[in-house]
Amino acid sequence: MSRFNSLNTACMPIVMSWLLVACGGGGAGAPASSTISPVPSGPVSIAVAGGVGPTSAAAGSTVEVWATVPAKTEIVMRWSGATLTSDEEEWHATLSVGTTQVSVRAERQVMDQVFETLSYSAPTSVVKTARLYVPPSPRGLILFLHGTGGNSNFIESAEARYVALKAISKGYAVLAPEAEESKAGDLDGDGKPRWNVPLSIGNVDLQSVDALLASLYSTGRLPANLPQFALGMSNGGSMVVALGAVAASSQAAVFPRLRFKAVVSYCAQGRADAVSLTTTPTAWYLCGNDDNIEVSNSNAQANSTALGARGVPTQAMLHPATPLFDDRFMRVAGINSAQSRAMSAEFRTAGWVDSTGFFNKPSSDIAALAAAAPAVFPMLASLTQTQQREVFAQISVMRAEHQMFSDWASRTLRWFEAYR
Repeated sequence: MSRFNSLNTACMPIVMSWLLVACGGGGAGAPASSTISPVPSGPVSIAVAGGVGPTSAAAGSTVEVWATVPAKTEIVMRWSGATLTSDEEEWHATLSVGTTQVSVRAERQVMDQVFETLSYSAPTSVVKTARLYVPPSPRGLILFLHGTGGNSNFIESAEARYVALKAISKGYAVLAPEAEESKAGDLDGDGKPRWNVPLSIGNVDLQSVDALLASLYSTGRLPANLPQFALGMSNGGSMVVALGAVAASSQAAVFPRLRFKAVVSYCAQGRADAVSLTTTPTAWYLCGNDDNIEVSNSNAQANSTALGARGVPTQAMLHPATPLFDDRFMRVAGINSAQSRAMSAEFRTAGWVDSTGFFNKPSSDIAALAAAAPAVFPMLASLTQTQQREVFAQISVMRAEHQMFSDWASRTLRWFEAYR
């Protein structure tokens, strides 16, 4: 059985909670005249074009395939060929193995959009930056919110940028603002520069995002009446739950631009006060092995259940750990197939990848051990510091730690599309 959880959209109810939909059913028996093909006694060959996967597998099994796309410059439009058991538009998919050779192709598209950098300061004098891309005749606007310690560059990280490029390919404008504390420092003294999440009139971040949107609409940078959506990672995930709750709060009139059709929280449960108020469709896409002590997957599950009980459309899903494929690190800008394969070999030789292909140490431990012995990891050591950080981020994604992931980019957009 694949370790990649997929949602059966054919039986998806409008209201969902904790990972949990099963389609029952069974057809009538085959007619007496039917001819049943024998199941091959040996493995069935698999051919993957534009990506990687196993070269063979048992008939009737399900296998994982990955497109070898640089995350910052290419996307998968769809997989063609074999019958997929997951979303055909995700770069990481699963497929069924039949009784004859399986062939599948990743249909790719180059996406080299450059995000514009904006400066804005309202409602304070602190100058913040935002990243913006507006395609011709946008179908909607999606906000991308960074986590603790982050800034608007979040949208340029490999996994977030891939989601943004998928959104642009569907005709959406994307906007990445940043928290007041990302430039002003730790204003509330909690030691963590991040979004101010509570629902209050004096919340400078609610004021800031509302003012930024108002400016973009009033100056014609965004066409009027765009459907608005938001996704966020970690603290940004908590913030998008709050943004979704504004319309139902006593502060609604104060923040007229903070109206969202649907939101997605990556790796964060959100605050109870926002969850208790929101009527905005809210999805929680969680990391199966989240290692952030401030995040509780069970609390996110409970929040989704609470929304479902109130009739608010919701999902809560766990993204599992996934195995290493040797071209994985091509997702990092500037790393080619040969370099990725060499690094994968270094990690395997070090014993950090188990017999089933999964990393067996936390990404932070791997980073520390590799830094302590650079001569043992010559390919890794040859990379820039930025590339090394992104390599370890990819390992964190594979381990399903507290890390933004793009495996569900299409799922995120389908969630937004359902409420556009």
